[in-house]
Amino acid sequence: MLANLDAIDWKSLRHAYGEASDVPKLIRALVSDHPGKREGALDALFSTIWHQGTVYSASPAAVPFLVELLDAEAQEDLPAILELLAHLATGTPDEDAEAPHNAATAAREAVSRGISVYARRLGHPEPAVRVAAAYLLGLFAVEAARAPLAAAVEDDSEPAVRAVAAFALGCIADPARADELRERLVDISEHPAVRLYAGLGLSRGGAPVEGPQFAALAELVEDVRPVRPARRAPRQRRAHELRPAR
Repeated sequence: MLANLDAIDWKSLRHAYGEASDVPKLIRALVSDHPGKREGALDALFSTIWHQGTVYSASPAAVPFLVELLDAEAQEDLPAILELLAHLATGTPDEDAEAPHNAATAAREAVSRGISVYARRLGHPEPAVRVAAAYLLGLFAVEAARAPLAAAVEDDSEPAVRAVAAFALGCIADPARADELRERLVDISEHPAVRLYAGLGLSRGGAPVEGPQFAALAELVEDVRPVRPARRAPRQRRAHELRPAR
């Protein structure tokens, strides 16, 4: 695992605090048996290769190794790593860089190459992992993301997972799946949070929500209570919640 990490010229890359030569050590710490080391490494990565919404030249270089960690069966902190990838995929360029658009574009493209891994994580036994994977998939309007999200909306046993999957799918829905989500929005046998998030996702994705669907959405916005996964991943502890990226 991480066999090619040292093949990158990290000293030539930069993150929020300058030279990125510390990134390999931080990534390796994510496989530590010591929870505190993993926690510290995650905090550091959240403030270096992604810093308050900004990405840097080291950011796309780090992505393949984060995706590699996600695909390891024994990996801890999966929700946090998935969240970090979501932020990297939607980061803004460093204004001080000579070519400010390159890092953001490259980071998003690098994250997109892991879609099959995120889709597999929709089958993880921990609901918090499935929630984070669903959100990340909803950043990419491609069939490889839509199909597993649609399956999660239909089949997952956890309402929180179905709700986030419905929101994510609504954000990237093609016409056929938009119709399916509109039907779910007015299906009173469905969990209210799933209906609400389906409508919010469709609205964010630009799909029309009109007539009975709009009335149902307005009522849900007023009345629904938040849902949470029944169990959370033991190492999930980010201070900020997953939220739609601008």
